[in-house]
Amino acid sequence: TEGYSVSFNEFLTLVGNQKNHEPSVDNLIIAFQMFDKEETGKISEDHFKRIMCTKNGTRSEDLNEMLAEYRRIHMSSEPETPDDEKYIDYRKFVDMLQD
Repeated sequence: TEGYSVSFNEFLTLVGNQKNHEPSVDNLIIAFQMFDKEETGKISEDHFKRIMCTKNGTRSEDLNEMLAEYRRIHMSSEPETPDDEKYIDYRKFVDMLQD
């Protein structure tokens, strides 16, 4: 709604506090959907990096490693996540986090 905003980190904190500090798959998807204004099921890597870099303690090395793992897994899956588009299918990303 207009006039209200919550950062991704604030949202994750609220969601995490609901269930032993570990958000469910559904709650993670909802968090990503907040940043997917066009409802495409994906967000750009740049946008994801900006969100994550605002989180205290998130090192760029950790973030790059996470993205490299995502690309490794999903460049070999069907349908592929095209490297030149540099986006994250957040459902696939959440699935990767759960493995």
